[in-house]
Amino acid sequence: RPKRILFWIYGGAYLGGDCPGNASPAFEFAKDCQMDGVFIPHFRLAPEATIDDVLWDVCLAYHWVCRELLPVDGEIILVGLSN
Repeated sequence: RPKRILFWIYGGAYLGGDCPGNASPAFEFAKDCQMDGVFIPHFRLAPEATIDDVLWDVCLAYHWVCRELLPVDGEIILVGLSN
């Protein structure tokens, strides 16, 4: 289990972007920050989803990471890009 996780929320103004397209910069950033792991949540995008839907998706993903991946003494760094 990674002790230090980078939680990467990709940019695109909630209209575009995806996990695979953000993997490379997220892993590079995590390496620079000496993180043990990277988590890039998938979230619904506008206009099909509302901002509340998007925020709900991100919050659920964060909760899952805290519950399932992160040890009790672990750390999360949240990074949001141009959202």
